Amino acid sequence: MLENVFGVPHNPSVIISLVAVASYTFIGGFLAVSKTDVFQALIMLAGFIVLPLTMIFIMDAPFQAKGAADPGFWNPLTDAEGNSVTVVFFLTTIGWGLGGFGSHRVLQCFMAVEREDKIPSSRNISVAWVTLIFSFGLLLGLVGLEGVGRLEEALADPERVYLILSQVFFHPAVAGLLLTAVIAALMSTADSQLLLASAIATDDLPLIKRFSYSIGNQTRVWLGRFLLTVVGIIAAAISIASPDSVFNLVAYAWGGMGAAFGQVLILALYWRRFNFAGAMASIVTGTVVASIWGYLSGGPGGLWDILPATPGFIIATPVAVAVTYLTAPPSREVLAVFDQVNPPREALGPSAAD
Repeated sequence: MLENVFGVPHNPSVIISLVAVASYTFIGGFLAVSKTDVFQALIMLAGFIVLPLTMIFIMDAPFQAKGAADPGFWNPLTDAEGNSVTVVFFLTTIGWGLGGFGSHRVLQCFMAVEREDKIPSSRNISVAWVTLIFSFGLLLGLVGLEGVGRLEEALADPERVYLILSQVFFHPAVAGLLLTAVIAALMSTADSQLLLASAIATDDLPLIKRFSYSIGNQTRVWLGRFLLTVVGIIAAAISIASPDSVFNLVAYAWGGMGAAFGQVLILALYWRRFNFAGAMASIVTGTVVASIWGYLSGGPGGLWDILPATPGFIIATPVAVAVTYLTAPPSREVLAVFDQVNPPREALGPSAAD
């Protein structure tokens, strides 16, 4: 966004973004991230609603050209040329859903719900937001490329369609408001990932965890802030050294999370026998498969082009089951927690079960 609107080169843009996101995350921690995420989500949704609806209003027959130029466009089972979509396409599409199960930044929000009875309403709000943002995002793609079809920059990089539409068809004041949705999308993801990475490093990595619990609470806070800064610098360095499209980066990261943690979350929630060894074996397997798969391309029938989440999930799940059965069952304490969260149906009684 900085590069497209203000002409700031890529590398300085990455550094500016890091400073902006890390600053309030560093100062405010989880509370700041949670509060800003709410406003960022609303800003994103507003931008994705206003932009496509405005384009539909000002364009003549915004969808008519699609059917004429791409005969198979409106058939969900065919591609733009009218050929049937392949198994690779379906498996890749499924991977986007599987990634959601392993998204720690989403899970941490549910873990931080104030009271347990608020989880259903939180779930409903989340599903409604996702449905709306995806639907209007799809609508924006449909009308957006038609609206900027004569702009070579948009055709060369479709990821810039939102930016270009905002600047070309709207007053600068309105365009500025619409472009804040881009900033909100970046910040809502980056701040959560930075905070989560630093928290995991502080509380879960064995060597750092042993040190962090041997010091005072205030010192632990500063240790977390230090690790947040370190993670942010590493992330910025990777972004500068290996720039890529937003789509490719998200597909790789989202696929990795789904492959590593998606099946673990599902099994942990619904399988009483699932144990630590099975979880660790599944995480390692899914991570390795997704990491290797993400760097492959082509293959028989385009096999290596499948989003990494799907093959990682498919391969890691039987590994988790096999290792679980080959190792000792969970402790009584773990089983007690599982039964507390998922009480047997006969223990609920007829009215509760109904």
